[in-house]
Amino acid sequence: MTNHRVFLVALCCLLMSATAHTQIAWTLTNASLNIDGNPCNTASSNGWVSGGFSVGKISSGSSGSISASWNLGDGKRAFGLSETSSNGDWRKIDYAFFLSNRNLNIYENGSLEAALGSPKVGDLYTVELTGGNVVYKVNGTIVHTSPNPPGSVDLHAEFALFRVDDCFELDGVLDPPPVYPYAQLLRKVDAGFVRTHDQILRVAYPEDYGQEANTRLYYKILDNLQQVVASVSEAGAPSPGSSPAPVIIHGENHLDMDLSSLALEVGALYTLVTYNRKNERRYLKFVYEQDMPN
Repeated sequence: MTNHRVFLVALCCLLMSATAHTQIAWTLTNASLNIDGNPCNTASSNGWVSGGFSVGKISSGSSGSISASWNLGDGKRAFGLSETSSNGDWRKIDYAFFLSNRNLNIYENGSLEAALGSPKVGDLYTVELTGGNVVYKVNGTIVHTSPNPPGSVDLHAEFALFRVDDCFELDGVLDPPPVYPYAQLLRKVDAGFVRTHDQILRVAYPEDYGQEANTRLYYKILDNLQQVVASVSEAGAPSPGSSPAPVIIHGENHLDMDLSSLALEVGALYTLVTYNRKNERRYLKFVYEQDMPN
């Protein structure tokens, strides 16, 4: 089966503090999420071709971890921390616990670092980056320590599953996701600009006049030559290739404008021009970025 990689948000109880949880964003290979939000192997046959690599990371100088338990009936699996994705091949995970019915081992890039016998039902296994080192814990007790080499500046959570239909429940502590503010539209164009994040332009649009139900935002996007590259008419009809216009209401609207369907040039400067019901214009200059910075 050809690897099918999808970007999914996994509700895997990513622990951010003693009481707070957030979402984990995974890039999955031959895997999908079950009703509980846990990733499951969807490959056509058993083998090391199913896994996941977290979009979130543990930045250099910070601390974080990934944890899992062993349950009766679990198939062979591995999890840990990596700088780059292994696409489901546990031998390429930088720092990993390998679990099977008979083996509880620590591997680093496929090399055996420690053999710890067999996993026990209910025990909690953790791979943690802290103080510049990677430590492996069983029920909170350190059982092995490795220095984090200079090349592994940022580490991501990763897992691999061998058996078809096997699922994995994982908990982790990663950096909190970045928060991108909504940009204010201006009455006059100035030299300032904002950047899109993951092809999304976040705009705070003040509509000062009463709106009818389901009124759409009327706008144009201009390139640096002031040519229109996308637009939505006053009736709410988008030009070819343009995104559907967001619905607006009376008051301040926080809009996430998805620009992924537009043929915009990455790194290029554009100007968003919006119009209210009195045809008053407001402006926002932005640089189009295709991917969200880590």
